[in-house]
Amino acid sequence: MDIKTVCLGVLNNGQASGYQIQKQLKGGLYQLFFDASFGSIYPALGKLTEEGLASCREVPQQGKPDKKVYAITPAGRVAFARALGALPDEDKYRSDFLARIMFCDSLLPHELSEFLDARIDCHEQSIGNIADMLSKAKSRGEEFVLGYCWAMNKASTEFIKENRHLVEMEAVMAHVRATK
Repeated sequence: MDIKTVCLGVLNNGQASGYQIQKQLKGGLYQLFFDASFGSIYPALGKLTEEGLASCREVPQQGKPDKKVYAITPAGRVAFARALGALPDEDKYRSDFLARIMFCDSLLPHELSEFLDARIDCHEQSIGNIADMLSKAKSRGEEFVLGYCWAMNKASTEFIKENRHLVEMEAVMAHVRATK
């Protein structure tokens, strides 16, 4: 899903400034499946406004520049519904963790073990955070997304615990080869 569609989705739930959209994408539910910066949000909002899919009004602020507040238009709702109706692209895994594991034989064995322990801790913390968010879910869609993310973190934790010996052995063997 592209940034314009995500912005329409956020605006479908109510008016928001670019800053408010970015806060939603960086925190809470959206951060589990989408990442965007101000550098992508503001151009997307500009294009949505140009295309008539969103409107923009300026709200005066004391001692600050006017705040731009965006709202979805009827044409934007139609475009959003069409985008949701299209088949989604296949998920892509862009993972710093997996990229580093590809080169695990360049790590010292204790470094790899610490790295894996830290990843398990990260997943377990995410499981707790997601469980907290799940108790506050506002819709079945939110419940589904949170449940899915909870299950993915749980499965990742179990996979690492059950298979870490494979990469840890690789690191040990590489270290032995390097010290000969």
